[in-house]
Amino acid sequence: MPITKEYTKEEFWKIFETLPEELQKAIVSEETADIILNICEKNEIIDEKISEIGRYIGRVLFGIIKPAELQKVLEEKIRLNTETAEKIASEADSLIFSKVRDELNNLDKINVEEIKKPGRETPLVSKGKPTTSKNGDVYREPIE
Repeated sequence: MPITKEYTKEEFWKIFETLPEELQKAIVSEETADIILNICEKNEIIDEKISEIGRYIGRVLFGIIKPAELQKVLEEKIRLNTETAEKIASEADSLIFSKVRDELNNLDKINVEEIKKPGRETPLVSKGKPTTSKNGDVYREPIE
């Protein structure tokens, strides 16, 4: 599942401030909100699901979710059927994400480059002492 963390308003503002201007405009744009509403109406989405769909489309614009992951997120988080989730993700891609595709792709590159910086710890790097196997080798795990 792509989303593993809930963000506070402060964290969203910090992320927002680092985004390219085009993404910032897309996030706060009335046009984007209208497009999301039209997509939902076209796909017979009602109630609180509209705001949830808007939230996840926004997370794509924030770079938290990749556009290609949106369909799966809509299926799992909002419990939309596969066909509806696919239509919504496709329409969001063509009507919203396509306008800022370069900026979204650059976010991907920035995130990857951040992870690859020498000396920078990533979530994949464990903290603390390395574990030692029975034979004293810190690079081998015991097989039991």
